Amino acid sequence: MYDVIPLPQFIYFPMSSLIIPTIVRIVVPMMIAIHDDSTNLIRKWGRILATTRDKRYVGRLIRARRSLRIYAGFAQHNYFNCVRSTLPTYFEAVLDYTITALMSINVTDLNEMS
Repeated sequence: MYDVIPLPQFIYFPMSSLIIPTIVRIVVPMMIAIHDDSTNLIRKWGRILATTRDKRYVGRLIRARRSLRIYAGFAQHNYFNCVRSTLPTYFEAVLDYTITALMSINVTDLNEMS
């Protein structure tokens, strides 16, 4: 394989295949937690509404608030927002595409290269 793939790429791709999923496993749950925490905060504000004097005005303010959302996208195109159901869907897609890519490799071509 050394004559097919140069050494810097031979080192880079296996390392990135370990580092990128690790970063995703750390960052995506944080983004989901931001959405969940802001949703819980808005609900808590709704319960506090019972103690205020101007309930109509404050109620409209609370209903107008949206929970914080972090969108995943590229070049100003938002593909999806990070909510609790995003993480299993993401890992399912990664696993599905990995299996599809591995099944599409023609093994006879690999045997001819060596």
